[in-house]
Amino acid sequence: MKKVFLALMCIASLVIMTACGGGNAKKDASGETAEVKKEAKASKSVKSEWDAIDPNEDAIKKNKESYLDKTKEIGGFEIGKPKSSTIKEAYWFYGENELENIPASYIMRFVCGEGQIKHSDFNSYTQAVWDACKKVADNGRIFVLRAGKEQDLSTFIEEGMEEFIVEGKEIEYYHKWYYNLNGITMKVDIEPEKSRNSSNEQVQNVIKINVGRKK
Repeated sequence: MKKVFLALMCIASLVIMTACGGGNAKKDASGETAEVKKEAKASKSVKSEWDAIDPNEDAIKKNKESYLDKTKEIGGFEIGKPKSSTIKEAYWFYGENELENIPASYIMRFVCGEGQIKHSDFNSYTQAVWDACKKVADNGRIFVLRAGKEQDLSTFIEEGMEEFIVEGKEIEYYHKWYYNLNGITMKVDIEPEKSRNSSNEQVQNVIKINVGRKK
């Protein structure tokens, strides 16, 4: 299902860009589709929302060192959580080889209630992360990789995708972008995931974020 959806999103984006005089490829160097993780025209009015993270939350306290300090060291900003969510997991990692002693990435999973995540909530959190990245990014620049080349983005969404946004249905897109932090290329991934709620029902009620140095 997701593969079919991603393919449709790529085709729709290509048609739109061609009509505007652009025909850039939609895949990055690894072959991943780079933009199929967008909302639509409504994106221009997406509200940026997140909650501050309490360092005394259980998932945060499990870390031997200050987790929020590490996330800020890695990504350049102090990460927040989706509104009214709880933290399911929070990990940070050292890099590899010459970076083996340097904090290089972190992953967090947030449980957003008992039911299906709302598209608006998912994108509000994405907007908050986008805004935080833009504030610390070198020259305020955020970009994606298309055909192995950097292409600047002015927003995390593209026009013309509203037909894929059906409230109440599972979210079939994700968000990915890059930014440079003091000359180091950082990558951000935000995606929905499924888990079992208190009624043991499997629902898409988790938002996962991964921030780290581009490998």
